[in-house]
Amino acid sequence: MSFSTSVDSRAYSFAYIIREREGLPADFEDQIAQQFDQGIFLPRELAGRFDIPRFPPRVVLLDATSITIHWHPSQDTAPVCILFEEIVYVEIQSFLLDCMLRIVTKEFTCDIPFAARDSKRVDELLSWIREGLCQRLPAFGSHEYEDSRDPRLNAKFNGAEKVIIYPGERIIARLYSAPYCQEKNWFFYSSQSWTPGNDLLSTNLRLIWITEEQHGFRQEYGYRIFYTPLTNARRIRLDSGKRPSVEVLLCGNRSWQVPVAVEEKVAERFVSTVSRQLMLLGRDES
Repeated sequence: MSFSTSVDSRAYSFAYIIREREGLPADFEDQIAQQFDQGIFLPRELAGRFDIPRFPPRVVLLDATSITIHWHPSQDTAPVCILFEEIVYVEIQSFLLDCMLRIVTKEFTCDIPFAARDSKRVDELLSWIREGLCQRLPAFGSHEYEDSRDPRLNAKFNGAEKVIIYPGERIIARLYSAPYCQEKNWFFYSSQSWTPGNDLLSTNLRLIWITEEQHGFRQEYGYRIFYTPLTNARRIRLDSGKRPSVEVLLCGNRSWQVPVAVEEKVAERFVSTVSRQLMLLGRDES
């Protein structure tokens, strides 16, 4: 695709919010004809002079029913439009300077990498996505108990919860498994093996899973956050086998497998509370 403009957004270094059409980068204007409510410009990766950036500039636009991702015209890549009703869950990865927003639908997955310095702007994008996903969902009160704070949470999980819990959203139940270390000693040699922490939350709007695990290992400086509207959950159950876990079955044949390292009765209480929420929505298929 050819394009000619005096402005090249590949030189932009920071993300910014787009409120109206005049806020679009000039080199994106010709390829964007849609109406939108708000959006965000995400710059390409800052790379060395002789390095190829891993991702180009992008514009993400939202309206009442969908999200559309546009890539820089030099990529010759068709825009991707995702209806809110097609989204199963959203994942946010934050590991030092490497961050990514992943949107998972019933049919495909769309990855939107971004730089850590742009996290505050992406937080605004996430709040819009959350509103789009939960706009038709009735807000629940606390049925059994409201566990809004857990003194066992370390600074990382506390920070992650502050990022993902929005004003007006209440934590109904929490299942927190703290990270722990196993030490092994062989004569003059010793080693440590860490098990990642996991924090599974049920709010009045969503199910949220926060984990330190990445590629099978605990990441000390980062986390992943998954969330889905309660209406996308089909069933939740406890697997109390050799490696206990809570399985959350979602629409579109998607699922989460959340490891747990707590007493069985604590996990059962959490599963019972969430199952009651899903029953009230007519979603529990157990």
